[in-house]
Amino acid sequence: MRKQAAVLTIMLLLLLAGCRTRPAGETEQPMPSDSGIPTGTPEQVASPVPATEEEPEASPAPERTPPPAPADSQPPQITGTPDCRALAEELWNRYSDSLSNSQWYALDRGYWFADYAPGGSVDDQGEGTDGTPLSQPDVYFYEDATGSMAPEDVAAELVNVMLQSADPEGDWTVAAQTLLDREGLLDLCGEYLASYTGDWENQNRLKSWFDAWAAGIPGIGEEMWVLHPSYTGGAVTQESSGWFVIMRSGSVYRMQRDDAFGVYVQQPRVQARIQFTRALEAWGWFQGAPLAADAAARTAEDGSVWYPVTDSRFSTLLDLRMYLKGIFSDEIAETLLNTGLYRDVDGALCCAQNASDAPALTDAEVWVEQESETKLVCRLAGTLTWPDGARPAETVSAAFPYEKVGGKWLFTEFSWTQ
Repeated sequence: MRKQAAVLTIMLLLLLAGCRTRPAGETEQPMPSDSGIPTGTPEQVASPVPATEEEPEASPAPERTPPPAPADSQPPQITGTPDCRALAEELWNRYSDSLSNSQWYALDRGYWFADYAPGGSVDDQGEGTDGTPLSQPDVYFYEDATGSMAPEDVAAELVNVMLQSADPEGDWTVAAQTLLDREGLLDLCGEYLASYTGDWENQNRLKSWFDAWAAGIPGIGEEMWVLHPSYTGGAVTQESSGWFVIMRSGSVYRMQRDDAFGVYVQQPRVQARIQFTRALEAWGWFQGAPLAADAAARTAEDGSVWYPVTDSRFSTLLDLRMYLKGIFSDEIAETLLNTGLYRDVDGALCCAQNASDAPALTDAEVWVEQESETKLVCRLAGTLTWPDGARPAETVSAAFPYEKVGGKWLFTEFSWTQ
């Protein structure tokens, strides 16, 4: 009897537990969220989620594979190190004045080929600083008549021309050479920057690092190369200690030692050509081809309308006056300025005109004749063409005296009508 009573008691207790009534609001599903309040994920909602009767099974943690140790052939990238090749090009473009011949290589190609005579190979510019052939500012030309030669082959021919000119009785031949274009020089610069050990964020130190490299490297542009030639004579091999710069214009190549560029361009007749191009441009600023100017006009106190000049060379009228007096005599410079086309408005150089109506000079030929030690004459022949067809094309020619006045070479006459 006692055993039966105990069993009945246990069964009664189990039955009462299964019939327990749930409190109001307690269901198998959580209560819906309040209207207008989005239900967030556990990561988005700070309050805990409703408890359930059973804890969910924990997801196994993802396995993490350790990174492989770097191989000797592929060292880990240094944190913060930039693409040195891209940086080389950026610095080259930003600091081109750091290059050894920066003030010359960007000049118009016409300067460098003005003295080429078909059939000629050497433009003798006299002795260099120490009188040796490779220090002279001599210019060497070579014409690729077929137009099919590779630059490397032309470079070898140019070196042969140089050797023959320096030592006609010698038995010199080209042994080897390293010919580089602009991309090749940038590769060298990238390799140099890769050895930089300073803070890449220190722009001043980085520029100094670039300047140290650029000081001995010629700047070159399109259709230009540099080379370190070596040549043999008998059993002797010699290698140039400096760079030679080669440039091409059409089918004609020109070569000159890099450190001779400065000697070459300082000669009066070369300066005359350089200054003549600048003089033609400056003269045009007062003859219908004004300096580049902003379209947003300014109004002066007297009500006149002026356009701010955007040419970075000139901030004020004084800048323009000094520039003109570096090319023309004082009389010519003041005559141009007295036209009243330029003035300062609100402290900035402005022009009364912001569009060009000047004709274009085409098929131009320029040559320089020397009349004395203190006087050269620049001669010009070409065709003036009006783009709007308002006037027929006109053939023109003129002469411009370039004289040494008080130790300074200037154009003393400049009558050029456009």
